[in-house]
Amino acid sequence: MKNKFLRKILGVSLCAALAGSTAVTMPVFVPRSSIAASAADTLTYGDFEYSVSDNEVIITEYKGTGGKVTIPSKIEGKTVTSIGESAFYGCDGLTGITIPNTVTSIGVEAFYNCTGLSSITIPESVISIGDDAFGYYTDEKTYMLTKIEGFTIYGKKGSAAETYANNNGFEFIDNSSIAATGVTLSKTSLTIEKGRSVTLTATVK
Repeated sequence: MKNKFLRKILGVSLCAALAGSTAVTMPVFVPRSSIAASAADTLTYGDFEYSVSDNEVIITEYKGTGGKVTIPSKIEGKTVTSIGESAFYGCDGLTGITIPNTVTSIGVEAFYNCTGLSSITIPESVISIGDDAFGYYTDEKTYMLTKIEGFTIYGKKGSAAETYANNNGFEFIDNSSIAATGVTLSKTSLTIEKGRSVTLTATVK
């Protein structure tokens, strides 16, 4: 599903063992995990891999197939505060993501190459969003960083979500200003006997 370990190519000089040889430059693939290695052990919870730092949970990788995914607010009693670098990288089957309001940071390329994701809602709790965290993919023909067409970011005005949208040229919608279009009651007609009470359920659209 993911090719995140083959994205960074570094040139290194290798000197031949024989005297008089010239140095040659060869491409070497360096796994991102080796660049940003963590001392914390990797743990598993459902489709998520995570680590714990200062008693807080960092989601390090998503192992599921996609669809609509909800990130838990707590794992094993510890609060989820971060979606790590490249955590959902290359999950093109991802069509929706729910981020809890416990999350304060979203890492670099956290949702990069998630081409099935056309929008994202960022809670106000998020104060840090890394470069190319979402809304981008690598074009297979040009190998260029490319925006997902029509990608939309929902969040609160003045938040990190709006800053990211503005800096990257994405549409931003202030979800605090989205008005209800109607109210539907669970019953359209009702007869109440004297002395009895009835509770109606209202659905706001």
